[in-house]
Amino acid sequence: MIVAIKLNHPVVYILSVFFIGTRQHALAIMGHDGAHYAACKNRQLNDFMASIFVFWPLGIGINGYRKFHFAHHKKVGTPEDPELILKRLSRPQWELPAKNSKHITHLIKDLLGISYRELFKISRSIRSVGKIDIIGPVVWWLVMIGTLSYFGQYIPLILWFASVFTSYWAVFRLRVWFEHQGTSQTNRVHAVWWQKLIFAPHNVWYHYEHHLFPSIPFYNLNKVRNMENEKPIVSIGELFRSFRVHSFLGSGRIKYQ
Repeated sequence: MIVAIKLNHPVVYILSVFFIGTRQHALAIMGHDGAHYAACKNRQLNDFMASIFVFWPLGIGINGYRKFHFAHHKKVGTPEDPELILKRLSRPQWELPAKNSKHITHLIKDLLGISYRELFKISRSIRSVGKIDIIGPVVWWLVMIGTLSYFGQYIPLILWFASVFTSYWAVFRLRVWFEHQGTSQTNRVHAVWWQKLIFAPHNVWYHYEHHLFPSIPFYNLNKVRNMENEKPIVSIGELFRSFRVHSFLGSGRIKYQ
């Protein structure tokens, strides 16, 4: 944000929106650890930190997200899985087979902000649990808007929300594709450096291991991978190529309809 404001050039603003969105997504992944009580040993401090630095800036409450996400872990791959329910509501975009052109089309739409309705669907599905989930994000943004307005700094607000509705959702969707798509359980993948940088931050590609041990923080998931060798590991690129013909390199398939 600071670089974009200092240089004050249209190209830099566009690049900054993409960069900010990828960092918002990285924050959300850290918030996911907070939802699993894996950010701090003290649970009260865990929820406070995750709320202040992740969930409230993204406009949601930690308790509502925790309820949604824990249900996903408990019901993964079943008709009651809340993630699958959302995908069914948004079909046919999550259906297989899916050619490269489909992914590219959605990526362009996401980056242009055309797919903002899907983000609202997700937000509505993560229903607030308790008053703090409602009051917290409102108070956080009132304070932030008031502070920035006092100093006459409106561009950070524009950059933040422009990123949320474009690049944040674009990289969010890419991550969702390699987690559970094409299987009734969880894909076991490996990411290369540029994928980790753009849409797979904070060891999120260890999603298979995360579902085995949800309470382990992201920075220790590599140790779990070294302990479990039963299911084969595929690259994210290899997984996406398998989507073209609706085949899957692991066990089990599921069709979203």
